[in-house]
Order: sequence, then C-alpha cells, then structure tokens
Amino acid sequence: MANDKLTSALSLGTISIKAKQDDSVTTVKMLIRHPMETGQRKNEDGELVPINYIAKVSVLNADKQVIFNANWGPAMAKDPIMAFKSKALKKGEEITVIWQNHNGDEQKQNAVVE
Repeated sequence: MANDKLTSALSLGTISIKAKQDDSVTTVKMLIRHPMETGQRKNEDGELVPINYIAKVSVLNADKQVIFNANWGPAMAKDPIMAFKSKALKKGEEITVIWQNHNGDEQKQNAVVE
C-alpha cells in the first residue's frame, strides 16, 4: 500500500506557490512540476508513455470557499505555470491549492498570502 501512495504522489507532481498582495489585489502564482503526459508519446523503446495529466486545480481561501478553479486536459504543457489575481484574499490569510490528476487522485498544499 505504501508503494501505491508513493506512485500516486509522484504522478501528481509537486507545486510551488507564491501569493503576494499589493494594495487590495493578491496575485497567486503556481508552478506544478508534472510531466503532463498525453498518452500519445512514445519512449525510447517505441512504447506509449501512459497518460498522466493534471485535470483540475482549485484554490480555497481560509474559509474553505473556492476562489479559483481550472479544468485542464492532456494538451497542457509539461510543468505548467498558472497565475491569477483576486480581491477576495487578505494579507496573512492561508490558502489551499488542491490539484487532481486524470484518475481523480488529489494532492493539497497550503501557502500564506504575503
């Protein structure tokens, strides 16, 4: 079972989050380190690389309300970068970023608005 969790975590990738407020607007920037495989590319042996992509990214505020949603498909580039601006966040507030792969496995990470 531990091996399954490790494989799942690796298939979800890792994320870097920066959230910074200027005046009343917070800019949230994210970099997700992920291969974003379409299932159509072949490896060196000529075998198809299995499909593996991030399908959904959500950002929740401290009250656990969704303030941003993105639905992705297999056409997204490797290691996608995403940014958005919001007036709904306050300096010092903790946000939660949740991302799901195409199988519905999910991972979460928190960040604080600076």
